[in-house]
Amino acid sequence: MAPRKKQHLLLLEEEERNCTDEDVFVDPEQLAHYPLMVQPLEKEEFQDVLFDSGDEEEAHILTIDAQPATAWTRPRRVGTVALVALGVLLLVIGVGFYQARKHQRPTEQPSGSTLGHALAVGDNLSTTSSPARTATPSPSVLDTATASTNSVVSTNSALVTTVTSTESELVDAGQLNLTFPPVSFPAHTSSNYFLFPCQAFDLSTAPVGHITAFELHSTHPELVHHSDVFLCTPAALARFHKSGCPTFSSIFTNGLCTALAFAYDKGAVKFHFPEGTGFAVGPGTQAPVLVMQIHYLIFEPPSSYVTDVSTMMLDTAPGLPEAPLFTVGLGDYNLRIPPLSSNFSYSFTCSASAQHFNLTQVLPVNVVGQSWLIRGAHLHAHEHATRIMLEAVNETESTRLVMEMNPYHGYGADQTFQALETPFQMEPNESLRTTCWFNNTGSSAIVYGVTTTTEMCGILVLATTIDGSTPVPATSTAGNLCMT
Repeated sequence: MAPRKKQHLLLLEEEERNCTDEDVFVDPEQLAHYPLMVQPLEKEEFQDVLFDSGDEEEAHILTIDAQPATAWTRPRRVGTVALVALGVLLLVIGVGFYQARKHQRPTEQPSGSTLGHALAVGDNLSTTSSPARTATPSPSVLDTATASTNSVVSTNSALVTTVTSTESELVDAGQLNLTFPPVSFPAHTSSNYFLFPCQAFDLSTAPVGHITAFELHSTHPELVHHSDVFLCTPAALARFHKSGCPTFSSIFTNGLCTALAFAYDKGAVKFHFPEGTGFAVGPGTQAPVLVMQIHYLIFEPPSSYVTDVSTMMLDTAPGLPEAPLFTVGLGDYNLRIPPLSSNFSYSFTCSASAQHFNLTQVLPVNVVGQSWLIRGAHLHAHEHATRIMLEAVNETESTRLVMEMNPYHGYGADQTFQALETPFQMEPNESLRTTCWFNNTGSSAIVYGVTTTTEMCGILVLATTIDGSTPVPATSTAGNLCMT
């Protein structure tokens, strides 16, 4: 019999495709009564769905099936009306049983938030999750920004929909709270299971201000691998009214977002942008809308049901910064670390011509082709890296050191952005070369990927123009990333 179509969620960061409204974020809170299984894609399925993105061993799908199962098997099309009716009956019984269990189980929600639940198949419920607001006597620097998300769960036999609202606020202390909708994981969720939900936050009616520092607060930081913040257009509000779309390409598609601004990685601490710099937000800036993406990654299967609420805490100041920041992302999907290798070095270069192209996407025409200033950087790799270095290289292969972290300790404080005491001036003829050193004690090669068993070698460069020109929205679907 032909395989029955199952709703599944492909979650692979570097996969190149356009997202549609069928790419949805699944909240396991709504699926506690269904078997929840994460399985590797079979080779033919992988090639059909991923268009050869090159990460076969690490690609996973989230499979939701209304029929009880103890092990994953390829689903088959139901051939009789009797079996269909039986499946519907089992679903109704399961929903009732789940609701009874739900009322007996202690709620594991963070205080100050309400997590919606499905009372019956097909119901739509509206709930609100609001961050605590600092009591202050005067209006905020930038006013309240709001956004909402739909978490849509599709099963083989029915559609369960929950609508969750979330609110972001700029409080009077000069702080913008981007609070993500609650995300839940059942006990014993598989190790290496990952999600890439996104959420848009509307600042288009707020007074203009700029971000001067950022820090991620999570109720379950052990579940969060990283979180990215993107500068986006109002079009992103319609696309990210529900969580979903895990890929960079999908975020930049059709001008939804124009640049990756900054990122938190596991263990990083609060970072203050260099004095006088920052990212402008609000109407008329490069970021009337912010989109926050979280990479949830299960390092150790939780022993009990857990719900995470993450908030990106952004320090803000009124008006535009003296020197608006822009970001240049450097990465290489071709990373491969041989087995049983020690102090293995891997380098890749974002050429001067590629840099020029990137700068034409984010800077006014009159300053492209001129020198520019590196103000800091985030050096990123996983647990196998021991050292990371960024160099400027000219056409004669002469190098200048921009920044280095040696030794590098992986997850922890080393994931924090580092500011340069003296800005580093990049010349138009210079390329940027990234080198990472790794130890691989295993018998298999380690490749680029988004799980605990894969690696990265990437850098987010914080920069300004020499004259303090304000960045402009990018015009390329590549945004501000130089990926080789």
